[in-house]
Order: sequence, then structure tokens, then C-alpha cells
Amino acid sequence: MTERFLGKEEALRLARTFVLEQAHPNAMPSLSWRTRPWHQDEDILRIQDWLEQHLGEPIRMEELAQRFNMSTRTLTRRFQKAVGDTPLGYLQTIRLEQAKAMLVQTLEPISLITHSVGYEDVSSFTKLFRRKTGMTPRDYRSQFQRRTLPE
Repeated sequence: MTERFLGKEEALRLARTFVLEQAHPNAMPSLSWRTRPWHQDEDILRIQDWLEQHLGEPIRMEELAQRFNMSTRTLTRRFQKAVGDTPLGYLQTIRLEQAKAMLVQTLEPISLITHSVGYEDVSSFTKLFRRKTGMTPRDYRSQFQRRTLPE
């Protein structure tokens, strides 16, 4: 039915998302970070947009707060209230989600993906990835890429 209304390409994209959502209990869907929490704090929405656009860059809380004319404490408090996570926790989530999408949708080396989402050390990234998803980036790619790439 999705294909009939939205076309084959969109139906495949949705299927990929659903496969990723259900494939592993700790594997978050690769596009979930793009879905906004339902809050109306315009400043925090702008910060979320900025973080998503700069996720590959080194980001420090002090600089982020200064960029948006807030104290670090105010930024953390308002972000936590609106999003349910700290700014750095949110950044980690969107970096991991982008990495997961790249692992499934591209053949880029894991080291390049690691650096493109803002991590310098592949070993540290792999440990974090495993802790959050229950598998290494290589295992994640081999499990989900076969299932989600169109034939």
C-alpha cells in the first residue's frame, strides 16, 4: 500500500527503517534522531538543528552555550527539559544514528565513518557503538546491510 501511494523508493526506505527498528532490541532505528521530540522551545530546536548540522565537528558545552547566548547550566537545564537528554547525550545519539545509517547505506570504511561523525579514535567509537547497540560497527553493517539494500 505504501508503494502505491508514495512510490517504490519511499516504500523501500520505510522498509529499511522498520527492519532496523525490529532487528535488535538495542539497535535504534537509523532515522529516529531526525524525528523531533514534541516540544516548543524554539531556542532548543535551533540548538538541535545546529548540532545536527555540525555533528562531525568537535563540540564543547561552553562554546555551544556561548554560541546561543546561554550559560552552560541554563542550556543543560532547558535542553534536558525539552528533549529529555543533555546536549552532549543528544549529540552522541545523533552521531551514532548517522554512523548506523552510513554503515547500512554506504560501503565507506568504518574509520572514515567514525571520523565523519565526529569521533577521532576508532577503538573508542567501536566500544561506544557496541555498548549502545550490542554489536560492533562491522557486525552491524554485515547484519543490516544484507537485509536492507535493494536487490
